[in-house]
Order: sequence, then structure tokens, then C-alpha cells
Amino acid sequence: MVLVKAVLGFTATGLLAGMLGEPAPSWAAAMVLLAVGATGYGLSLRFYLLAQRAFGAARTGSVFAFAPFIGALGALLLGDKSASLYLLLGGALMVAGCCFI
Repeated sequence: MVLVKAVLGFTATGLLAGMLGEPAPSWAAAMVLLAVGATGYGLSLRFYLLAQRAFGAARTGSVFAFAPFIGALGALLLGDKSASLYLLLGGALMVAGCCFI
């Protein structure tokens, strides 16, 4: 199933880029992008499945759903200025969900 999703995503993205006239990346850039994508997607999926076995689906799902807030915190630490009350409230609720499930 993952292979089917990857092929469909590649095809749709390639067609859209072609229709918009986007230039193709160099072979070196394409290989680096492929390595980053395979590592990021592949490893995250592998770790998610291992965590489901070890901790259960509910706890794993709540922790996995918390990942965007970790990314937002990283962005804020790197200087992004778009923090809002909603971001802080959402982060607090996710922490509470992770701690009390």
C-alpha cells in the first residue's frame, strides 16, 4: 500500500510540476531529496508501528499527533514570530492528552 501511495504521489506531483513549467532538479538534488524523503517517511512509519506494539494504539496516536507542536516549538526557537494564543493552547492540550491517556 505504501508503494502505491508513493507512485501516485510521485505521478501527481510530477504532472503538476510539468503543467506549471517547473524545472526538474539536478540528479544530485533529486537523490538527496529521495534520501531525505525515504528516511523521514520510512523511519517515522517504522517507529510509529514499533511504538504501537510497545505502547498501544491510543497512546502512540496521541504522541504521534503531538509532533507538529514539536515542529512549531522548533520554528519558534529558530526565530519564527507567528506564535499565537491558539498555538499555545493547542500545545498545552496536547501535552495534557499525552500525559493523561
